[in-house]
Amino acid sequence: MTGRAVPGAIDDARLVEALRTGDVIALSEVYDTFAPPLFDYCHGLLRDRVEAAGALRHCLFSAREHVTALREPARLRGWLYAIARKESLRRRDDPARSTGQEAPEAGAGEMSRQERGRLAERRELAHAALGALGGREHEMLDLAVRHGLTAPDLAKLFGTAPDEADAALREARAALTA
Repeated sequence: MTGRAVPGAIDDARLVEALRTGDVIALSEVYDTFAPPLFDYCHGLLRDRVEAAGALRHCLFSAREHVTALREPARLRGWLYAIARKESLRRRDDPARSTGQEAPEAGAGEMSRQERGRLAERRELAHAALGALGGREHEMLDLAVRHGLTAPDLAKLFGTAPDEADAALREARAALTA
């Protein structure tokens, strides 16, 4: 899934205010802005599109319900990722969870056999490089590079100090390029 450009702090604050005042359009705007990358993140953790959709739904409804708990409206994006992560991990660790509905590769049906082969080769190389990282470092790097989260966002998400998150991110990048 691909979404719109990542909103800025002003847009985040406006969306938070709209949610807080009960604006009926606010949740739709949050969905339009954040659902594609949040779904991608949830799917990356769960590897199941139905479970990822459920985690995303829970994330958005929880955000609407608990928006007053968000102290820094400019940090809406990081807060949403924290909710999505918590719900995805809860679902992933549920012993009653059924798995097996992997999301299809975007655009794979439109590729030639040769293009699919090159994509598979690139994916194998990327997985090998990322496999050298620990789970947390891999997740932090993914959130920073593909989802645009900052060190302060990552710090809140992982429960560390911002300087620790920044250092862990630098180490993950260095390990990946080594």
